[in-house]
This record gives sequence, C-alpha cells and structure tokens, in this order.
Amino acid sequence: MWAKRTLVVGILLLLGLVVGRVHGARIAWDCCGITSFAQVLAPHDAELHFNIGDYFFGNGAYDPEWAYKHFIFARNANPALARVNYQLARLSFLNGNFSDAYASVLREKTIDPSFGKSHYMEGLILGYRAYPGDFEKSVKAFKNFIAYDPLNWAGYNDLSWIYFQKGDYKNAWDVANQGLTQAYGNPWLLNSRGIASLAMNKSHDAEQDFNDALDTIATMTADQWGVAYPGNNPSLYAAGFASMKDSIERNLGRAMVRTRP
Repeated sequence: MWAKRTLVVGILLLLGLVVGRVHGARIAWDCCGITSFAQVLAPHDAELHFNIGDYFFGNGAYDPEWAYKHFIFARNANPALARVNYQLARLSFLNGNFSDAYASVLREKTIDPSFGKSHYMEGLILGYRAYPGDFEKSVKAFKNFIAYDPLNWAGYNDLSWIYFQKGDYKNAWDVANQGLTQAYGNPWLLNSRGIASLAMNKSHDAEQDFNDALDTIATMTADQWGVAYPGNNPSLYAAGFASMKDSIERNLGRAMVRTRP
C-alpha cells in the first residue's frame, strides 16, 4: 500500500514538472482527490482551492475544518472571488463566530450585490448575534431575501422567527401565513404560525397547526429534513429531525392544555 502511494506521488510530481505546477495540482485533485499538491504546487490557484473547499463542505465529503482552510487559501489568492466569502460566512456561523460571519457576508455583498442568498445569510447571522439593532437589520435582510426569492419558504420562516423574538406576534403570524401560501403544508412554517397563534392566545388555531405539522413530519425522513440545513453535519440529521418533532409535540401539548376544559 505504501509503495503504491509512493508511486502515485512520484508520478504526480513528475506530471507537475511536465505540465506545470498549477495543472499538475489540478490533475492531482481531479483524478485522485489529493489536496496536498494544491497547497504545495498551486497555493495561488483560487478556483482550485474553492472547489476543494466546496467538496469538503458537503458536496462530496463533510470536513468543515478542511473546507475552511481551502476557502481561506482561495480568498487569500483572490480576495474578489465570488462566493468564497459567502461560504466562509456559513462556516463561521456554524462555528458560532457571528462577528466573522457577518464581516464575510458583507464582503460577499460588496463583491456581488446581485447574489441574493447573502441577504438570507446576513439575516440569520444578525438574528443569532442579537446585538442592539441587529433584529431590525435582520428584518430588512430577510425582506430583501424574500424579494429576491419569494418562493423560498426559509425566508418567511426565519423572518417570522425574528418578529417572534421581538415580541411582534402579529407580524410573526402574518409572515408565516404568507409563507404557507408559497409552501403549503410546510412543517417549519406551520410550527412558526402555531407558536405565534399560541402567543396571541389562539390556542385552537395553534393546535391545528401543530397537528398538521406533525402529520407532515410523519411522512419525512431525516435526510429530507436535512435538506433544509445545507452545510450542517449529515451525521446530526437524525438527532435534529427528532428534536424538531419533540419540539412540535411539546408545543401541541401546551396548546391542548389551553383548549381543554
């Protein structure tokens, strides 16, 4: 095994000498998935490092530390490369580093103002960071995302969450309801609308929404649930799926207590 790997490495090094360092590194990655040549032979090939980072960020494998390393290589090689700051923002957000995540998403918006997903990421970061004034900025960001992609249920769901955090239950309900006109039966939106109804003492409406959400979840798998969380660790999908179901069941229990004599 060791001899075989040594032979492969020798061939690739020779290839790098023949076709050039950058081409050799790309061939090493494309044909064999060897990342070390990208670092040694092509440290300034931003596109190559971005592609490697993307691969390790759920598009083939899941290793967020390795993905982050290569995205940093890509950004250092070309600070104006589109999407690399967006990906770094997502990784920093997953690590709970909201300030770095926010700085990265602002860079992405400067590089490509037309890339609407940056609005969603910005809203999410600010909603979790929760500095003074962040909720208001988050509302604006999610509204911008909804204008960019009005069929995407996630924008409505997270804007509803922000309004709920602010104690604005009426707007939380309205936004979740608006989202359900685009994504009928969506369990995340049904849960959000139910929570807002419960906060406004509309327990019967809340109970109906929670029951409908559980009916939909009963037809889903953990992997289908995980599609809503791209970039997260697939090994955690089952636990996350179960946690969401438990949360809705607890919400249903609270609604039933209020509606029963």
